[in-house]
Amino acid sequence: MSISVAETIGCDVLVIGRGVAGLRAAEECSARGLHTVVLGADKGNSPFIHGFNVPLAAGDSAECFYQDTRRSGCLQNDKALVRMLCNGAQSAFDFLAELGIAPNRNADGSIQLIRAVGCSYPRVVSVGNEAGVAVMAKLEERLYRRGNTLILRGRALRLCTKDGKICGAIAKAEDKTVLIGASAVVCAWGGFAGLFPFTTNPHENGESIGLLSEAGAELVDLEFIQFEPCAAVWPPPVRGKGMITTLFHEGAVLRNGLGERFCDERSEKDVLAAAIHAEIAAHRQTPHGGVWFDASGVGRKRLEEVYGSYVRRYKDVGIDIASEPFEVAPAPHTTLGGAKIDVSCATNVLGLFACGEAAGGIHGANRIGGNAGLETLVFGAAAGESAAKYALQNPRRQPLSEHLTNAAGGVGADRVLLREKAGDALGVVRNAKGLKDLADYAEETLLQVGENEEDLLRYRGELTTARLAALSALAREESVGCHRRSDFENRAEKRYRVIAQGKAVRREFTEGI
Repeated sequence: MSISVAETIGCDVLVIGRGVAGLRAAEECSARGLHTVVLGADKGNSPFIHGFNVPLAAGDSAECFYQDTRRSGCLQNDKALVRMLCNGAQSAFDFLAELGIAPNRNADGSIQLIRAVGCSYPRVVSVGNEAGVAVMAKLEERLYRRGNTLILRGRALRLCTKDGKICGAIAKAEDKTVLIGASAVVCAWGGFAGLFPFTTNPHENGESIGLLSEAGAELVDLEFIQFEPCAAVWPPPVRGKGMITTLFHEGAVLRNGLGERFCDERSEKDVLAAAIHAEIAAHRQTPHGGVWFDASGVGRKRLEEVYGSYVRRYKDVGIDIASEPFEVAPAPHTTLGGAKIDVSCATNVLGLFACGEAAGGIHGANRIGGNAGLETLVFGAAAGESAAKYALQNPRRQPLSEHLTNAAGGVGADRVLLREKAGDALGVVRNAKGLKDLADYAEETLLQVGENEEDLLRYRGELTTARLAALSALAREESVGCHRRSDFENRAEKRYRVIAQGKAVRREFTEGI
């Protein structure tokens, strides 16, 4: 890297990510009196968090929640992390109350719970239709009031390490390049679904796995990319916006372009995405290449009371979802893989912690609706607590100048082509040829891309992410959950995890994952 550095900043903990997970981690560090820096270009998908799963319904329990999450993940998820998620739901709910956030309630005063696909009971606790927005506002208010947290608008360009330990990051923040020295770093920057051409995510998010890989972190489950079954394809102003699948427990149905129902809409998200993909592939699509989502069976009153933001979104483009169907198709939504962590959210790199979509192993091969929101609270808190403890035991370190070596230029960033190739190879259904072609393209292009400017550094991260995701999908020679291979249609007999570290990808066989 030969970018000139304008400023050096020191802190106890650097949190990379300004969404719910990052702010929740920063809250734990700030509350312990640590000087904390929060860095993020935007708030990612957090503003679109509708609610959080909490087992509050009569007959429900943390154990039932655990079993649902394990089953949804095709028993591929880490048992300890799933226990942590499900057992931590009540504490996360209590934390919302501590923040002064009141959940939606029914007319009789009881807490309003919505049932997500894959759940045995209604569990989604909402705050208006924008729970994520409400939580972020309260957390930011706390951090500003406490006065020991600096929130910077920007993005990390490189994680800095020495002797296997984290020592900070190089970042572009507030329009200048800065070196941020830190005792501990929390990665809470979201996933990499922005790497695709049609996605529910901002296209700004795509290089996260590349940064972790360059720092030496072990990565897991990169092949598990969950497609939101029902992302809008038309009209253009709402393209890529997801429609909440809890509506399928309320009376909504799907129909193909011929007007035929073709699946059990209350199935898991991976099953729905595959069913919709099959209709489109068989040329039974709607005029703009999707299927019809018909929410009229839910009823206008229920839609307006519980799903008001979705009603307004479509009303703004001239569609009344209470009386007319709209077109949807699967789009990459949540990347279930990331840094391999333990229950303290620690990675194999000392001082480096991960939470939210930056971490892997929690959801396995598929994710239940409402668990992504809960994950940000439970694992954000754990990552922040662990990072704070580590920082208190280790002196602050400055990032090293050796991370700013001269680097030649090279080819420019061709993100359009990369996204097209990622969309083709890592779609709802994959095959060996497409995955190998993507991996080879990414590897060959990496040899030609320099590191002499911010855009090229980000592009290198995106290429590395695409390469490792393709190699991980190539290594999983079976179809399971949201990973479907046309050349391996059945599930393998033995359970294993795909681990990526550096340039290598390996399979780890584990009894009773």
